Amino acid sequence: MAQRNRANRLDSVIRIAEDEEKKAFADLGKCREEIQGQEQKLEELVEYREEYYQDVRQPGESAMIQRVQNRFAFLQKLEQAIDGQRKQVSAWGEQEARLQQVWMEKRIRCRALNKATEKRQAQQQREERQREQKQTDSLVQNQKN
Repeated sequence: MAQRNRANRLDSVIRIAEDEEKKAFADLGKCREEIQGQEQKLEELVEYREEYYQDVRQPGESAMIQRVQNRFAFLQKLEQAIDGQRKQVSAWGEQEARLQQVWMEKRIRCRALNKATEKRQAQQQREERQREQKQTDSLVQNQKN
């Protein structure tokens, strides 16, 4: 009876650990999706900056000083946005590394718990076989007497 209660508790712990592992893996997946989105935004900003630089450098344009100053001010803001986006991508990369570590720890724990369960079951089977063998030996001994 005590073994059954212990087995039920261990099964509950394993289920909880597996649920935690699944959640950690899902969180890691969401983080990776966010990184892809952030990297896409960064690429778009860089492409936009390149296009804008090309427009500024177009020959034959009779640009006034104010217009050129406005464009360079805009380019400066665009550079700041790109730097900010790079920081976002970096921060999400760090978050991904943390989440991957959490997931790996939970995965290792699940595997350890499952291994413990397998050992417990194997031990119970050995004990059951030993009990059956003792009963058989006892019956044979009683029949001889």
